[in-house]
Amino acid sequence: MIKHKLRVVGQFILSIFILVLGVNMMIRSLFGPAPWDTFTYHLHSLLNITLGMSALLIQLGLITIIILLRKSFKYLYITSSIITIAIAFDFWDLIVFQDYYPEAFELRIMFYIGGMFLLSFGLALLVLTRFKATVIDELMLIVMERFKTQKVFFPRMMIETLGLALGLMTGLLAGLGLGLINQGTLFVTLVLPYFLSLQMRWMTPIFDVNRPLESE
Repeated sequence: MIKHKLRVVGQFILSIFILVLGVNMMIRSLFGPAPWDTFTYHLHSLLNITLGMSALLIQLGLITIIILLRKSFKYLYITSSIITIAIAFDFWDLIVFQDYYPEAFELRIMFYIGGMFLLSFGLALLVLTRFKATVIDELMLIVMERFKTQKVFFPRMMIETLGLALGLMTGLLAGLGLGLINQGTLFVTLVLPYFLSLQMRWMTPIFDVNRPLESE
């Protein structure tokens, strides 16, 4: 039992650091990260704070909304992932990459594609820990309930559109214009679910915490 819990916690932390590495690489490619990541970057520029602090403020705000809508404090458990995500952002941004941005077009493409792969890989790894919904996922579930639908696509698009609108607003306020919002932002929004499903197919037999390891 202890070994299993350590495995779950280790996979949980590793998954977040991998997916945030993917986000950082996509940001540095300048082709456009996912909508909520543009919001994170633009708020960081607007308030002159670290990416980790920006992610922390955004997700604490969202979890507050969720608690008010759900009228339950049980969703405070999501703060564990929120804090880990904030730490991961600053680790990759301030310690590993620092001021590095690839200049060569080919290298930028590699950063973008590699970032999307790592993002989907990390997300799949996180899903397979069987932890409950993250902040964005919980918001999507609320929208699905409000519209009384079991279909994921349009509720997800609504949530992503909200992130894009907030990213655009903070980008304009920070004097960045569109900032990081680029063609890649739309591309990753539409393609990431497909990438995630592909990752899940081969990863589930290996990383699903409900499936025992051969050594167990």
